[in-house]
Amino acid sequence: MVEKIEEASPMRLLEFDPTALFHPELAKRYVTPYLNTEKSIHMIKPERGHQSIIQTIERAVQHLSADGPLALMDATLQCTVIWRYWIQQEGEVMKNENKRESLRLMLAYIESHLEYKPTLARIATAGNVSRSECCRLFTTFGNTSPLAYVQVKRMDRAATLLMDSIESVADIANRLSYSSVSHFVQTFKAHHSITPLAYRKQYQRKRAE
Repeated sequence: MVEKIEEASPMRLLEFDPTALFHPELAKRYVTPYLNTEKSIHMIKPERGHQSIIQTIERAVQHLSADGPLALMDATLQCTVIWRYWIQQEGEVMKNENKRESLRLMLAYIESHLEYKPTLARIATAGNVSRSECCRLFTTFGNTSPLAYVQVKRMDRAATLLMDSIESVADIANRLSYSSVSHFVQTFKAHHSITPLAYRKQYQRKRAE
């Protein structure tokens, strides 16, 4: 079925029953497993990666609107190609979900191991990925590197400890596994633009006001 979205719009709604496209044995393998979610293919602008499927959809619409003796067969063939694209996209979604789950595991690992200075190898292991894949995931989803993210989170934790505890700067540096107090102070200042002691005094002053 082809239907206009609006009378003045060039957009069309194309609907078909995928089980009618295949032999029952093929439908059992390539249709039934993919019918458990409601979704449709929406492409508003012809991006490079979608150009071929857009053309296929346009051909299917043209064939369904034609009166030729083979029009229905030609449209059916095009719809089969569209369905193939559909189930391929399901695979891509699953891969992305697996990647997000790996990233979630790595972020949780970092959060619970900030005081032990997480290494790239241990972060990757937590996500069940290689070190190179670990770096790709952080770059793709967070526009940062794993170790840069660790540094930010450790500095955030340091700021929280300075505000919520009475531990000395040296004790906080030691708790966060910094090699020396001076290294901790330099890193904190580079991140927060203020020394740890000044940060604590600033917070205490604001709280007192």
